[in-house]
This record gives sequence, C-alpha cells and structure tokens, in this order.
Amino acid sequence: MRKYEKKRPANNQMVERVEALIAEGTFRAGDKLPSLRELSDEYGLSNYAIYEGLKALRDKGLIELRHGSGAYVVNSRNSGRIDGEWHITVFVGDRRVAPEGGYLSHALLGIQEQALRHNCVLTIRMRDYYEFYHPEPPLETQIRSADGLIFLGEYDFAGGTIPRSLPAVGLEMNSTFDGVLSPVTLDPVCAAELAVEYFRKRKQHKIRVVYLEDGPVFRMRAECFCSFWSKYGECELFGHRVAQPIELSLPKERKIGLLFCSGAWCERCMTYYEQTFHSAMTADYPVLSIDGKSLLVPGYHPVSTLYIDWREAGHAALEELLRRLHNPSAEARRILLVPKLKELA
Repeated sequence: MRKYEKKRPANNQMVERVEALIAEGTFRAGDKLPSLRELSDEYGLSNYAIYEGLKALRDKGLIELRHGSGAYVVNSRNSGRIDGEWHITVFVGDRRVAPEGGYLSHALLGIQEQALRHNCVLTIRMRDYYEFYHPEPPLETQIRSADGLIFLGEYDFAGGTIPRSLPAVGLEMNSTFDGVLSPVTLDPVCAAELAVEYFRKRKQHKIRVVYLEDGPVFRMRAECFCSFWSKYGECELFGHRVAQPIELSLPKERKIGLLFCSGAWCERCMTYYEQTFHSAMTADYPVLSIDGKSLLVPGYHPVSTLYIDWREAGHAALEELLRRLHNPSAEARRILLVPKLKELA
C-alpha cells in the first residue's frame, strides 16, 4: 500500500524564513514586515497564503497584525539576548508549596538553582489550576514582562488554554497544547514496566488502577500500565473525581493489587482506611504509588512508590525553556524522566 505523507503548507517556507530572520535579529521588536504584495512576489504565493502564514507567526507570538497598517515584530527574543536578560514567570498552585515542603517545592528549588546559574529573573505566581484560567488580575497583566512561562503541576487539569504568545514548559503536564508547551514528566512507559515487575513479584493477578479522571498525566500512566499488564492478568481502570467519596477507590475484594497514579490520592485513601478500619491499607492490599510524594512530604504514610528527583525535574524544566528562548524557531518537545522504584521493606 502506498504511503501518503502529509502535505506541508505552501507558505511554510515563508514562515520558517521570517522566523529565522527574527531569531538572527534582522527583524527586531517594533520592525514592520514587508507588505502582503512584497511577500507574495518574493515567495511566489497568493496574498491569501501569505496572510495565513502571517497568522501562523502571530499565533507563535512573534508578530502583531495591525488592521490597515501591517505586520510588526513584537518579540525578537534571540536578537542580542544573553543570559541574564530572560524574565521567566513560574505558576504554581499555593497548596503545592506548603511551608513543610511539598513535592513541587523541590521542583521550584531546582528551577531557582538553574536560574541563578544562568542569571535569569524569576517571578513566582501562586495560582490554583481553576483560578489560572479565570485569574484576577487578568492573565495578560501577569505575563506582560515575561519572556517564557513554567507551570508547576497539572495545569491541563481544567482543560483551559495556555497563552500562545510565549514559549512554555509544564512540569507534571501531559498536553502539548498543539505544540505550544513542552511537558516535563515521569516517563509513563518506564513506570508501567517497573509497576508490572513489582506486582508480578508479589504474584498478583488482578490490579485496580486508580487515577484522577480529569488529569491527563494520570490517565496516561493508567493506560500505559494496563497495556503492559494485559499480558499477565486482569486490569481494572478506576477513574475518580476529587469530589467522589474516597471509599469508591477501594475494591471490596481484599488482596487485589492497587496502583495509584497520584501519590496525593494514595495518601488520602490510606488515611481514610486507617481511620475507618484501624489498620494499615498496605496490610490488606499490595499497594504501589506513582510520583514519590511519600518520600518528600512529612506525615505521609510509608508506601512503595515510583519516584523521580523533583529537584532535577526543576533543572530540566528551566533548561528546556532556555533552549526554546535562545532559538525561537525550536519546536516544543516532550521530556520524559526515568523513575526509580522504592519498595517497602
């Protein structure tokens, strides 16, 4: 059967060339681009094709289209830029950076360490996931002076839209928002392989996989595990919502393996179980948690867990953003961090 490749847009050469001219500083912030007719003559394209290309450049945050006036460069990021000039806004839910140290506080520390090395300026904004998409003051005023954005936590949870005008990196996010955002997260395939090894060692046949229904990164972890586990036994997906009663996450049949795709939800279930039955949940269920919060957050119940180095994750997030800032034409990419398995003795 013949393979058909997706046809590239006719204006793609023009878009790439203008991006390169902005990146190298030929076109600087405030410069007016050639007119539609001039671009049409230069690239041999219709005015319509050129205009569609200009809209693509606008969506990338590189130009501004002014009615009746033309197209103007609004962010010549790479022209004359050196380390120390980048202003980066970091969004983080305030509940995730508790005084005693939540897991994202470790990631934030990693970002701050790298920012010091590169002499970047950080602005940290505490915004809950829902609050981010309906902020007060408006989002535009919060990112006005930013060159790039970093999101710490599941900011694709609420299904909103990430601004297209700036390069962005999302730690613990799964969505790329059509190439706008570079997700940095635990590798779900490696996690699935380690989880399979964990439950096979315990001679389990049936596993209930508990994940947050509205969280894309949790759903991906759950689906990866079920795909791997289908060779060895039964897999029961259970998508929960935050407002649901906790007991629904727990199967009535004891001894079924439990895989929690969120360490925070695992902790809530363990606390509920201990208060209700006056015994440890791990005494009745083989339990494995993904993301290692129990290793970092004081007061969490001990549980076998898959984890990454959250400080190193913060390093990776800032380095990815700097890569895109130094090269505005660079595409967003997905960075997957290999987890480790810590088992209870």
